[in-house]
Amino acid sequence: MLDPKLDAALELLQRTDGLLASVCYSLTLEVRPLPIPTMATTGDKILIDPDFLAASDTPTLAFALAHEASHLVFDHPARKRHREQQRWNMACDRVINRHLAAAHTVPKWALTDSGTADEETLYESEPNQRTNGLGEGRGKPRPGEPQCSMLSPEDATAADAVAGRIRAVVEAAIKAGTAPSWAKQSF
Repeated sequence: MLDPKLDAALELLQRTDGLLASVCYSLTLEVRPLPIPTMATTGDKILIDPDFLAASDTPTLAFALAHEASHLVFDHPARKRHREQQRWNMACDRVINRHLAAAHTVPKWALTDSGTADEETLYESEPNQRTNGLGEGRGKPRPGEPQCSMLSPEDATAADAVAGRIRAVVEAAIKAGTAPSWAKQSF
């Protein structure tokens, strides 16, 4: 059993976005201190900072879970390649939040983008964007800071297996006609 707040967030996410809830259910959710004050993904896990969990309401947690699951649907960790980690993550965050805004309340601190540029274009258009990524205090980042992190897999074999399961979940949702348009575009 998960923390009751995480259970409630997953239930809300299931009602608002079944695809991303299914992705979350394909992963291990783990609460542990993180270097960034929200959540992170390792490709096979979503890691939740305990202070963020304690400070967040159910809609914020549902948004953050949807956000982390979206990194995996878009295959952001694998697409990073040679790119600088923090800039890539921030470009990806902007694209994800643009898509999530249609079904979720985006927290004020979340990085947003109203354009149509993809992750690669955003990454290249902001080459000097750098922050320390640690937030001020704990519980949530400040506006303009990275809101999450894509960490290296602790177990690359497990991450590859989860990637295959996520691809199958997304393909099934596309086939059933229940996938959002942005998920269809990423495949």
